[in-house]
Amino acid sequence: MPLHEKLICSSLIIAEKLLYEADHVVTPIRLVDIFWHAALSTIPSGFPSPAVQMALLFTGKFDPSADLDSHTIEIRLIRPNGESKTIGDPLTFVLESTIPEAPKALNFMVPQLNILIKQDGVHYFAASIDSIEVARNTFTLKERPADTRE
Repeated sequence: MPLHEKLICSSLIIAEKLLYEADHVVTPIRLVDIFWHAALSTIPSGFPSPAVQMALLFTGKFDPSADLDSHTIEIRLIRPNGESKTIGDPLTFVLESTIPEAPKALNFMVPQLNILIKQDGVHYFAASIDSIEVARNTFTLKERPADTRE
């Protein structure tokens, strides 16, 4: 049976940063929906495109009977115009559990990710296991409005 059919639940969290503690607990810090940026027209010619920093956490819980074979996970960025790009290389993993009757879990972290500001709008991250999409989340890039206070 394909692994995605043994998936109980999954989530893909976008945060400002992730805290990985000594007891192996991951804590997302400052969940983010909108990333504001300066007007691109203010960037001098010849300077690199600006980027926003963020972190990603994928969490998946699988039925205790899920197999122990090798699987892959990959994260893709999908821009408002449909452009899609894999973030890094797919990662191979094997589910493990120290308690046989407990669900097996996978936590996959991208602790620092710089996304170039190419266009405003709603962007997506999609997580796939063995090439089957199992989680998706959004964030918005938006030019900060000009300050109207005097």
